[in-house]
Amino acid sequence: GVVGPEHAARVIGKEACSGLAVGTVLGILVSSIANQVMGVSAHVSAVVLLTVPLVSVLAATLASALPFLCVALGLDPTVIAAPAMTSFVDVTGLLSYFLIAQTVFKAFGLEL
Repeated sequence: GVVGPEHAARVIGKEACSGLAVGTVLGILVSSIANQVMGVSAHVSAVVLLTVPLVSVLAATLASALPFLCVALGLDPTVIAAPAMTSFVDVTGLLSYFLIAQTVFKAFGLEL
């Protein structure tokens, strides 16, 4: 079928939920393996556990929302969406990681 602007909220919502599910599973797996197998500290593993789902939700939401936004602005989504998404996800991912790390480290009694 054809997906039009009237489907935007439903598509974006479904993608965000998928991103949360995948990110949660990956966050649990990666942080557990990092901590138990690789010997990464508990506070760093906790940061990974919290950051991966957030970044996955951001990426999935943005990936589904940007094409709708491009069409609404009269732009070609095939040209703009991928570079814009990559840049935005990279920047927000790093910022999220550092903000979460700062909070988690303080909870563990550590200062950055």
